[in-house]
Amino acid sequence: MRELVYREDSWNLRKFDWDMQLDHNKVMGSKRLWKWSGLILFGLMFVAVCCGYLFSTIQTFVAWDQMYVFREYSRIERVSNDPKEIAQCLRSIARDYPSGTKQKTGNCLDKMVEIAREAYARLCIEHLRKLTQKDLGDDPKAWIEAYDK
Repeated sequence: MRELVYREDSWNLRKFDWDMQLDHNKVMGSKRLWKWSGLILFGLMFVAVCCGYLFSTIQTFVAWDQMYVFREYSRIERVSNDPKEIAQCLRSIARDYPSGTKQKTGNCLDKMVEIAREAYARLCIEHLRKLTQKDLGDDPKAWIEAYDK
């Protein structure tokens, strides 16, 4: 506090200094409030970004798993010389995990799974063509109906 020169003004200056101290505390309190608000907002944004990353990573692993299953069916098909077993693999590739079951329909990952499904189905059909010496077209349903009885 300031020292006063005149005795009669001492009360007013002390009151003025006290008011200034209160205003200073209000300003400092609001600065602290902004600081903590900013930290909390940053923390919430960080958590949201981490959750989004985790969700997209999980979706990617699910799509990878679907394509892995198709690949395993295709491996069985390559080893086998039995048209019925190959047709069963083709049926599993065509039927399992239809579009939109594990990813949103039209999603980039869903498109990747569908491309893999078509590629592995095509491999099974080509193997059936070579094995049976027949051409029933590129539609898996025709091959499934003919050989999976």
